[in-house]
Amino acid sequence: MTKFPFVASPDSFFLEAPARMVGMLVHPFETQWGITNENLCYYHGTLIGMIVSGRSNRLGVRDRTQISLLPKLDRQREYDWPSIQTFKFKVTECLTNAEHWLLWCERDSDQYPVTQIKNDLAATIVMLGAALSYCAGETLECPSFSCTHG
Repeated sequence: MTKFPFVASPDSFFLEAPARMVGMLVHPFETQWGITNENLCYYHGTLIGMIVSGRSNRLGVRDRTQISLLPKLDRQREYDWPSIQTFKFKVTECLTNAEHWLLWCERDSDQYPVTQIKNDLAATIVMLGAALSYCAGETLECPSFSCTHG
């Protein structure tokens, strides 16, 4: 079992994507004591987070699911943790393939201005990388951003 790959996490770090997206699977987490109420989200077989809301209607788009991304999950759980590089690749792949999405990150919720990025995948990937550098302990700065597409 791979260990939790992060040393820090922002207050808010989530992805909203189509609920019925090709490659997106949701499975309850099963421990040695049985099935839990944690619905883990996998993109093409790689754990990317946990479902925190089954339906969302942000930006007027129906049938989106909110996923709390890996750095926000309980580091003590024995999930099948991917490497940071694999996680970033799968989230990037998800963003590339989804028709509509929202990626949100705030180090301290409601404390700093949130950079708004619309319909710019390249800039979103840069921000995702910066957030993951913070989560990996490589930098002390965590960006606060809201990236939308669609």
